[in-house]
Amino acid sequence: MIKKLISLASMLSLTLVVSSTSFAASYSIIIEDLDPFGLDIGGFTFHLNVDPNFVSSNLVYGPAVPQISPFTWALDPLHNSQFGASDFSAVMGLPLTPLSNGPLLHFDYVGDIDPLNPYSLVKFTTTNAVDLYQTGDIVLKSFDDTVAIFGAPTTSAVPIPGAVWLLGSGLAGMVAMRRKKN
Repeated sequence: MIKKLISLASMLSLTLVVSSTSFAASYSIIIEDLDPFGLDIGGFTFHLNVDPNFVSSNLVYGPAVPQISPFTWALDPLHNSQFGASDFSAVMGLPLTPLSNGPLLHFDYVGDIDPLNPYSLVKFTTTNAVDLYQTGDIVLKSFDDTVAIFGAPTTSAVPIPGAVWLLGSGLAGMVAMRRKKN
């Protein structure tokens, strides 16, 4: 009886350890702040850094990827952790169908995504073969194990260095002293 309880307890603890290291979840890839690049993106590719037991399923487009004709934005699942899509209308000489802000892709998965470095490859390619991610025009703004948000980098106001203020106040003081002399 005690042996059965010990074996049952060890199986239960093993089950808890296995279930805590891998789990079923949903993942979304979102793009925001596309202007002015949304009209020129002709394809995107994502390669996730995952554990060997990672499996994805139910891969679908998000509403940011327009589906106007059979030639627009064909999904290209390269592997269960590598995804891409291209607008083939531009290849056929038709006008490019632009992406919009919002979810690009959504899928379910079992396994783990690297929490420190989720992507081994990201590309947002223009119709002129320029990678906007590599040039820094599109960046990974935030991510966790359920969502990644890409967009234009945020810009902050450049502060005027203290040296400029010091120079300006010195010049103003010199002008004031000169006027006082005259």
